[in-house]
Amino acid sequence: MYRWAGYLFLLFFLSSCLDTQVALSGEDYKLIDSLYNEQKNVLLPGLNEECEHYQDSVLQIWIDSIMGERLEEIEQLIRK
Repeated sequence: MYRWAGYLFLLFFLSSCLDTQVALSGEDYKLIDSLYNEQKNVLLPGLNEECEHYQDSVLQIWIDSIMGERLEEIEQLIRK
């Protein structure tokens, strides 16, 4: 596992030293922009749904955890 991470780090480090120059034309930028917008429009509804599902499932756990801590603090204050 660590060996692969080392190889990936080394590959990334060495490839960042390469001097590459890419010249994009206006048509290239338009193509990239249109592809990005297409993918964004396809993926965004699913991502929003997943985000809402995550918030709904985790938010209640967080609220219960905070309430549990506060109840313990109240009980400690009452016992004093």
